[in-house]
Amino acid sequence: MAGHSHAKNVMHRKAAQNNKRSKVITKISHTIITAIKTGGGSDPETNSKLKFALKQAQAASVPKDVIKRALDNASNTDDKDLEEIIYEGYCNGVAILVVTITNNRNKTGPEIRAAFSKHGGSIGQPNTVAFMFDKLAHIECEIKKEQFDELFEDAISAEATDVTENESENEGYIAVSCFFAAENLHKAQEHLDQKWNITNSELCYVPQTQVEVEDKESFYKMLHLLEENESTIACWHNLKE
Repeated sequence: MAGHSHAKNVMHRKAAQNNKRSKVITKISHTIITAIKTGGGSDPETNSKLKFALKQAQAASVPKDVIKRALDNASNTDDKDLEEIIYEGYCNGVAILVVTITNNRNKTGPEIRAAFSKHGGSIGQPNTVAFMFDKLAHIECEIKKEQFDELFEDAISAEATDVTENESENEGYIAVSCFFAAENLHKAQEHLDQKWNITNSELCYVPQTQVEVEDKESFYKMLHLLEENESTIACWHNLKE
């Protein structure tokens, strides 16, 4: 029985990992398609959005045939309706923004609403909570510790509004977050990409103030459901963790 139980656990764990990877691939595929549709063509040398989307795909070990299919699909009629939709709401007094990319809002909307409702949350109208966040461009680079001052100067010259140092999983390295005005994302990305290893580049929503709540469990359960949705690109909230 023990052997059977172990095999079953391995099977379930592998299925969960495959499911998670499948969602990552789906999201990156949508990002590639959206980059082509909104960034100006399928040439990464002239489309900075696509260039970084392809770097993300490579970093996530997305198979080449999946990337090619995403590039081909960008010109298909089925994907011409892909759009970004931001859902806003509350759960347990915590404000949250859910950024999605979908070509079927009639499917995505009810799924996001159900995730909110299941844990006592609710979706509001546009700008219900968006006014509580600052929309900024965020670029993260992984560098050696002794390179911080040099990157700091480069980021400031690209009009960074803030530069912060974070821990890295790689010994001897640090992760540095650089923040810019939202409209400067791709300009700053191109500037830093000439010299530094960019590990993340995105538009983010930074809360102007954070809230503390006693019961965080229901919020985290809802957040997990939202992040698991295949259309979700990112979730931003103002919970003080």
